[in-house]
Amino acid sequence: MKIDWKWWTYIVILCALGYGRMMERLAKESGGFWSQFGPPLGVTIISIGIVRWQRRRPLVSVWFWRVLAFFIGVVLLLGIVFSTYLIAIAVYLPGALLFATCMALYPALYAIIHYSYRSPSLWANTEPND
Repeated sequence: MKIDWKWWTYIVILCALGYGRMMERLAKESGGFWSQFGPPLGVTIISIGIVRWQRRRPLVSVWFWRVLAFFIGVVLLLGIVFSTYLIAIAVYLPGALLFATCMALYPALYAIIHYSYRSPSLWANTEPND
């Protein structure tokens, strides 16, 4: 199944941001392992999930993707709350950047939710029968 060009564009932008963050951290020699390599790892996993959802192919386990969707949702909610707090105390630039990052990850949450929760026929033959 062919992947829509909008999702390819989203994946390229998401990967550019994640890998760009890694390059910035490596160039400044700041942060620990997860600060440097967490963003590219995260966007790679999310990109694989989007591609597999668009191609209607299962990967790993449905529970992996459900836990990932829950984790992304919680992180986005906390990010939006914290960015609102920052904007309320007049720290505009970091608050606006955090809010923009949360909005940039919203389509990933949408795709992972549809992949894990709204595709039961996709996962029908992958889970062991109880």
